Amino acid sequence: MSDQKLTTVFECPDGTEFPVEWDDPSEETFGWRWDQMHCPLPLTPLSQEIGRMLLDGFNRTFDVTGMPVYLEQKHAHGYAFVRLALFDDDPEVRTAVRNRDMEARADRILELWNTEYQPEVEALTRSLWSLDERGLRLTELVDRLNQVRMIRRRHGELHALVMNPASFAGNRFFEFCTQEFGEGEEMLDAELTQGFPNKSLESANALWELAQEAKQRPAVEDLLRNQPTSEFLANIETVQGGEEFLSLLNTFLDAYGHRNESFSEFAFPTWREDPAFPIFIVRSYLDMEDDSSPEALHERSAKRREERVKECEVKLSDEPEKLATFRAWLTSAQQRTVLLEDHNFYIDQQGHSAVRVPLLAIGRHLAAQETISAPDDVFYLWIADIEEAAANSGRDFRPQVEERKAERERWMRVLPPASIGTGAVVANPLDRFFGGDVAEPSDPSEITGLAGSAGVVRGTARFIPTLSEVERLSPGEILVTYATAPPWTPLFAVAGGIVTDVGGALSHCAVVAREYGIPAVVGTKVATQRIKDGMLITVDGTNGVVRIED
Repeated sequence: MSDQKLTTVFECPDGTEFPVEWDDPSEETFGWRWDQMHCPLPLTPLSQEIGRMLLDGFNRTFDVTGMPVYLEQKHAHGYAFVRLALFDDDPEVRTAVRNRDMEARADRILELWNTEYQPEVEALTRSLWSLDERGLRLTELVDRLNQVRMIRRRHGELHALVMNPASFAGNRFFEFCTQEFGEGEEMLDAELTQGFPNKSLESANALWELAQEAKQRPAVEDLLRNQPTSEFLANIETVQGGEEFLSLLNTFLDAYGHRNESFSEFAFPTWREDPAFPIFIVRSYLDMEDDSSPEALHERSAKRREERVKECEVKLSDEPEKLATFRAWLTSAQQRTVLLEDHNFYIDQQGHSAVRVPLLAIGRHLAAQETISAPDDVFYLWIADIEEAAANSGRDFRPQVEERKAERERWMRVLPPASIGTGAVVANPLDRFFGGDVAEPSDPSEITGLAGSAGVVRGTARFIPTLSEVERLSPGEILVTYATAPPWTPLFAVAGGIVTDVGGALSHCAVVAREYGIPAVVGTKVATQRIKDGMLITVDGTNGVVRIED
């Protein structure tokens, strides 16, 4: 019997061949969807391996809470593909267990987060931050990799424990609104649940305050406006008021800087390590009026919510039972808006980036013994490579690292196929978050997507694939990207509108665009392919259409 693995060749949108090797030939018979929202770029080897632990955590919670499905993941050339699979148990029994669990926790999930889940997440993160590598041998650091993996799995369990009931409450309220107020109110439930304080808003407000502090110090403001980030940081202490401002910046970074731009890639530095992004936001905020501040936009969003709530209560005033249900389920659904941002801040950002601490400690040891060239190269090793290098200090992985870097760079420039496998892709019940199918436009100058945030804006398109390129975005330009995550939130006060490849009405991009009152079209699937940097485009966030004017 041959041990040769099955390889199937798929085709990328530009015609590039995309060969996929299957560990188990039966995997090829399923349909796997590219998880572009969480993994828009190919992942480094170490990020792939440790990232799988988060998925293991999701599935453990799915199992114990009665979810009928779980997630399987497949990496090809660094890109992550996922599929839904059914547990072997009776789906009706599992669904009954799931519903009982959701009903028990959905109405008080924010309380559970504040009193139980968040404190545990923070304790897990502190255990990673507190690593003192002084005096530890490489073998001792490698032994702690298993602890890192278990922490990441627990992160996944807590993530699902929080967001499953929050999503249940949100979907339950959406179905109620659709039934009572009609299909034409696509934005209604979103507007009814917007405008609540959260960690992303808190972070954006803190950056706004930093900009106001800079304007109180003319020499700091001049330096901020006229020097690139690296020179600004090198010279800030030499100007009047610079030391004070640097202290304020460091206070911000201590509170909000343990984040990077990715849900799943550990190789990206945190804001604490590289503050280029927050400094760009502070610089962008300098010329903005007070009525465009994050707090002012939040207040308008909250006011709109209050108005819509009153409108709905008037419509249901003659039906007291439905009115009571509306109020109860509204309160429950509103928790999701807060938890969407806060769970991400503590789990998907702080918890995620804290994993860099032990990994970089290992990287420093490996670089010192010349196994790799630099500490950051550790992300291009598999765990088996690290274990081998710890056992054999003479092992040189530098050629393999350079080869893997080149291979990852190659695939970064290629858009992968939307799906792999020969089977049909199973619809995801979370498509209101991830985005579903969209109609093909009849006009070749148009791109159709999903209505993310109402309004129409015309402006210059700026393709920003990662936050490392954010300085190319000028105020009022249209941000075009794969998807946004909570660390991108301060950009929403800078951009005139947003267009994404992925996401649904409850995706981060759509929710935050509504909070900031800027038009957004999400889930286009093809925006980053068809819209070129500098194009003049019109974004119709009300109807989910983007028009290329050039």
